[in-house]
Amino acid sequence: MQQTQWKTIEQGIQRLREIAVAEIVFSEDINTRNPDLVPCTPVMWRKLVRLGPQEYSSALAIMKQDETEETVLDMTKKLRTYADAVHGPTHARIAALETQVRGLADKMEENHKELKQDILQISAVQPGTSEPQKYEALVDTGAQCTLLPSRHVGEESVSIAGVTGGSQDFTLVEANVSLTRNEWKRHPIVTGPEAPCILGIDFLRNGYFKDPKGFKWAFEIAAVETEGVKQLNTLPGLSENPSAVGLLRVEEQQVPIATSIVHHRQYRTTRDAVIPIHKMIRELESQGVVSKTHSPFNSPIWPVRKSDGEWRLTVDYRALNEVTPPLSAAVPDMLELQYELESKAAKWYATIDIANAFFSIPLAAECRPQFAFTWRGVQYT
Repeated sequence: MQQTQWKTIEQGIQRLREIAVAEIVFSEDINTRNPDLVPCTPVMWRKLVRLGPQEYSSALAIMKQDETEETVLDMTKKLRTYADAVHGPTHARIAALETQVRGLADKMEENHKELKQDILQISAVQPGTSEPQKYEALVDTGAQCTLLPSRHVGEESVSIAGVTGGSQDFTLVEANVSLTRNEWKRHPIVTGPEAPCILGIDFLRNGYFKDPKGFKWAFEIAAVETEGVKQLNTLPGLSENPSAVGLLRVEEQQVPIATSIVHHRQYRTTRDAVIPIHKMIRELESQGVVSKTHSPFNSPIWPVRKSDGEWRLTVDYRALNEVTPPLSAAVPDMLELQYELESKAAKWYATIDIANAFFSIPLAAECRPQFAFTWRGVQYT
């Protein structure tokens, strides 16, 4: 039997009955098939208490006396009586308040730990001073500028906007900044009496810093040591055609089937998109990504111009999505990915942009008709 945790008293009662069912199945001494009539042994009760919330453990521990012979039904009645007492109006309000306070304290502690991990000690010699001052600055790669507090008033004023939409006026000055007190960099900083201590991406791009775990992080261009350089005459497995789609050799994927037929006619498209989209569809057909079909479904093509002037082939499946059961997306946890990278022994990391990856996943034959679209009088899917 799966030892799952329970949170509410009703869940605890259900778990106790499941434990009783296991006793019926595996014990030769039980003469009843009704889990409510099974004697509740101390072993069964201790197992239930271990699976429950910590705040119930003390009360439940004294609820069952070892020498008493009580059935699962008897203990169920005791549990419900306890639930009525615990979840009365006054007690409920107090318990809710205690839970909120504990949650708030845990959240503050968690945020404090995260904040301490991102704080770096730096030194800066600002205008009007001769001795370097120490600051504990928050490392923020999303901040476009570095900020330090100072009463010195610079000549150039700047207005800094935050993520909440508000802005604040500061001044811009030149200061000598160092992370190690060995190497100093002349760098513009935004300053003012109320300025926070933030080490922004503008400073990080000029060098590197070590995080609390001792890792060095470089931003933008960094010198790379080459080892075992070998020139390749050809690129194995790669196509010279940038629009080529590499079809994955994996099992065809099943997706939810629409609950009703959706058929929308093609929109009138802009003249500039006709030739590029026609070329894309022909290329996808030649590569086996799309094929001609006859389907009662149809969704309109919606060409989108990219920033470089090229066109992207998209299909307006909004109406289809409304009649299709939802499919939960597996979104990666970026923090977990970062921790995984840090645990590896590699010195360098690279990223690769896989072109047209969406079209490389094979779709099961029974799922294809609902994705049909029509172009120039021919229906594809």
